[in-house]
Amino acid sequence: MLICWSLSCCPATSVPRHRCRGDGREHDGRCFWFMQTKASWADANVMCSRLFGDHVTLTTIKDAITNTFVRLGSDSTLWIGLHEAHGEGEWRWVDHSLASTGPHVYSNWEASAPTPDSTLKNCAAMYRGSDQWRDVGCKKKYRFVCSELPSAPVCPNGGTYFRDRCYWAAEPSLPFNAAEEYCWEHFGPDTHITTSKDAEVNLFLSRLVYPGIWLGLHDRHSEGVWNGLTVLH
Repeated sequence: MLICWSLSCCPATSVPRHRCRGDGREHDGRCFWFMQTKASWADANVMCSRLFGDHVTLTTIKDAITNTFVRLGSDSTLWIGLHEAHGEGEWRWVDHSLASTGPHVYSNWEASAPTPDSTLKNCAAMYRGSDQWRDVGCKKKYRFVCSELPSAPVCPNGGTYFRDRCYWAAEPSLPFNAAEEYCWEHFGPDTHITTSKDAEVNLFLSRLVYPGIWLGLHDRHSEGVWNGLTVLH
């Protein structure tokens, strides 16, 4: 058994024009509300849900275009939906996705942020006059931005979407090279055997299919030197 993954996926379905309630603004298939009330991070997140529905939270920002849209929407310091709630150094969005560094993870921290080893600055804000993020104390009171949680794109051919990728569980038991070819032939030219160096992805894969699966790691070129899409150190 093997799992294939691809970075290309169908875009999320856009919302109809003018669907946003009240003074909400539409961007990239989501509604955004720029709130004038000041509140702590936790209270602001609760207010988003109470005012606009369970699918609305402090905004998640997963790309530079959305970051610019949020900055242009207000000249105030704004809470965003990013917090350090699961352990020192582990920043997550309110949709529970990780916001750590990586080739496919967007972030826009100030040069000195987030502050290392800080137990007092566990929430993120976009400060007035800047589009960069700063870690601050969660009890401070700022204006904030609510938005709908992004709709997960629909993967073709029965794939499962997780953290910006599509995954397909395939039944054949094949040698490594044949398994890689199977991924290309059945799910597209940019599809490969999955490569995982992330505990959260590994947990997702274990739930997607069991028993053992091929991963995109091999030591074919040098015994004991394992490689995936990038060299592992």
